[in-house]
Amino acid sequence: MKALKLATLAIAAFVSLTQGISTDIYDNVVGRKGLYYSAAAYCAYETLTYWECGIPCNQNPGLTNNYRITNSARNTFVFVGYDNDKNEVVVAFRGTNGADLENWITNIKAEGTSYPGVPNAEVHLGFFQAFNDINELVRRAVTIHVNEHPTAKIFVTGHSLGGALAVFAAADIKNNLFKDNSVTLYTYGQPRVGNEAFSNFIFSILDGSYVRVTHYDDTVAHVPPRITGFKHAGNELWFLNKAMDDNKKECPNGANQEENGNCSNSFWLKTGIWSHINYMGIEVSGICDRRQPGGTLKSGEEIFDTESYAEYAYIME
Repeated sequence: MKALKLATLAIAAFVSLTQGISTDIYDNVVGRKGLYYSAAAYCAYETLTYWECGIPCNQNPGLTNNYRITNSARNTFVFVGYDNDKNEVVVAFRGTNGADLENWITNIKAEGTSYPGVPNAEVHLGFFQAFNDINELVRRAVTIHVNEHPTAKIFVTGHSLGGALAVFAAADIKNNLFKDNSVTLYTYGQPRVGNEAFSNFIFSILDGSYVRVTHYDDTVAHVPPRITGFKHAGNELWFLNKAMDDNKKECPNGANQEENGNCSNSFWLKTGIWSHINYMGIEVSGICDRRQPGGTLKSGEEIFDTESYAEYAYIME
């Protein structure tokens, strides 16, 4: 009887200690936040000045001091802002902008190139070139925000091509800039970025803070194909059908393991273009008040103080 009481007390103590701790790999609030930030990256450049881009901005109110970073040669775009309510730096990359030629050239450069500092790691050449072209400006913007808010969390996100660039950015921020700050990465319809050595590296620095959200038969989440040696990192949240309801499934992944075959990889034929464009009931690139026309970005960086409405421009041609 005494042993039973002790066991009961031990169980109660364990429950008390672990109460509120979730083993889920996906946070729905964070997932929707990231999706709307990713959608905002498709909006007309100037509407992000004072965070007035329509639905995507309204869903994440309060983002201030946006840095808008562009590269016209590859038509790459990312914004870096600060959310005072959440004490969070936000880094959001735009995906492929419709029929924009420069983005598609980036996408099809799928041959591998070495990733510095990680033995045997190879990554997608086009994605890595596009990232490197803007990385110094991204670093500068993130550093300014974190220097002003040393305890800030850092949230990195992107859809499609933007998700691939977000992987590189989150890795660089966590590994080279701010090791002690929380870095969370959520991507949507993200293609594979690198080989197994690179994937293992991502697991080692981001661990459970990286979630890939995939939708049904989204074809982009399966390129480049696994036969090329490329391999996803990150845990996966998979929406099981096109209805975009709560019918979703979590699939954990880890270093030195095959990609989990119980989520999107359970499909042997992946042809879902509609699934790629639509996530959680919204057309990711199509809910802005105005969308940025293809091929219209200048290269450089612009900083906007959205509280004082004073504008500071730093253009690097």
